[in-house]
Amino acid sequence: MIGGGLAALAALALHALMDRAWPGSARFALIFPTILLSCLVLGRLGGASALFTGLMGIWLLIMPSRGDLSAMKVAEAVSLLTYLASGALVIVVTEGYRAISRQLLQERDAAAARKAAEDARFADLFRNAPGLVGIYRGQNLVVEFASRSLLACLDRGEMIGRSFQDMAPETDPAVLALMRRVLEDGVTFEGKQVSSPLQRAGGVLEERYFDLLFRRIEPSPTGEARLLVQAVDVTEEVLRRQESERANQQIKAVLEEMPVGVALLSPQTHEVVLYNRAAVEILGHESLGGLPSDYGAYGAIHADGRPYEPQEYPAARALQNGEVIVREAMLYLRPDGERVRLTVDCKRVADVTGRPLVVCTFTDVTALHRALDGKTLLINELNHRVKNTLATVQSLASRAFSQDLPPAAAREAFEGRLHALSQAHNVLTSADWRAASLLALIEGAIAPFGSERFTIRGKDVDLRPEKALAIAMALHELATNAVKYGALSAEAGSIDIHCDDHAGARRLTWREHGGPPVVAPATTGFGARLLRRALAQEVGGEIRLEFAREGVVCRIEGL
Repeated sequence: MIGGGLAALAALALHALMDRAWPGSARFALIFPTILLSCLVLGRLGGASALFTGLMGIWLLIMPSRGDLSAMKVAEAVSLLTYLASGALVIVVTEGYRAISRQLLQERDAAAARKAAEDARFADLFRNAPGLVGIYRGQNLVVEFASRSLLACLDRGEMIGRSFQDMAPETDPAVLALMRRVLEDGVTFEGKQVSSPLQRAGGVLEERYFDLLFRRIEPSPTGEARLLVQAVDVTEEVLRRQESERANQQIKAVLEEMPVGVALLSPQTHEVVLYNRAAVEILGHESLGGLPSDYGAYGAIHADGRPYEPQEYPAARALQNGEVIVREAMLYLRPDGERVRLTVDCKRVADVTGRPLVVCTFTDVTALHRALDGKTLLINELNHRVKNTLATVQSLASRAFSQDLPPAAAREAFEGRLHALSQAHNVLTSADWRAASLLALIEGAIAPFGSERFTIRGKDVDLRPEKALAIAMALHELATNAVKYGALSAEAGSIDIHCDDHAGARRLTWREHGGPPVVAPATTGFGARLLRRALAQEVGGEIRLEFAREGVVCRIEGL
């Protein structure tokens, strides 16, 4: 109302001046100042004041200078109507403008309120963020904001307004330098599993690991640069990984010492993640791959020689179908061309972190199969030898006890031949029945008869088992004959045994000296028949027996 009154007074003063200067219709020149003054009041005070001002202006305009209302002319009436219309238009426009202004102000206030609420919400989110969040300003890294988790982690009391370096002096200087560099150049830094010591209660330093994010944000109201720091404590994850790596190293060390091949494969990628030295040595490959495209480099083959298809390999079946493979036999062709026999086991397991793996082990059983084959061969050979030995014993017994000899003499002859057979078996057994030394056979055969009366000359030679047994029996028959009738029956008698080459083959010569004069027997006894027929057949050569007067001579040819 005060504004309206002032406007009316101003209009009255202007009216008086104008009426004095320009009497008559000239006073309507006050239309525009009055309208402008009304607009000014309208914008400052409100609709009631503007209406009061307008009415005062109308009253001043229509009031004649001498107070005679009838003196108004038609032109003045038109001017008055124009004034009223203009004033009404101005009031409508200004009221609309005021309404729009009011709406804009309300919207601005609402937007400001929403922003304040959003800022408060974000601040609350940052404050309650699970990570360690802080905002620092200036090169001194003064704390402007700290999340509750950061406050709890550092446990340094009130942090706001304090320098981070002074508050946490144990922080790695390199980390502090990095924070300041990001403040200066604005280049965001992201670091994974960054090691930094953290001081706990009692001054104990604990090594912790963090995923870090350093980012420069808008300056503070004072213009200082500000830094947003986000840190996530990943210490437990790092320690678990380190423990897993240590466990893997221990497992790998154990695997390297195992005599069987071991390979660990990932079911997700089918890659071989770990294998030991034995796996490389058994398969003959410098490195192992587990992808389906790698199976072509391996050499598993079927009994008919066909190579395995990739899906036929035990590892592929365990990876794709979860099949458990137990001691599956496999014939494998190594890169060097050697064929080996393997037994393969595959099974799904989990490592210490719970990660699924497929473990495949393979054992080289080639030597075992060879041993089994050798055992079978040995059993067959033993059966053959036992049968031959029994046949020999049966023949010796039949011959010894079928002659017209006293039982004691027959028994003595039989036992002597059995002993000679036993000595030959001992020589062969010491050589695993592969071959027997001729000199060893001779020494064993003459030992019961006093070896000092024998002279052995010539080079040694290895004999097959069958031939060695025949030679041992022949030497026993000759020595027994020498004791009874030949050189060994006389004190001065001796025997010379010589081994030499004759007609491209070995020849053994038995020659007696110093015994009684030899007389050829009228009939052929068992010993002579054994030498000339059975033993000659076993030797595979010829046995010549000569009854020279100075001593018996026996030549065994074709050794």
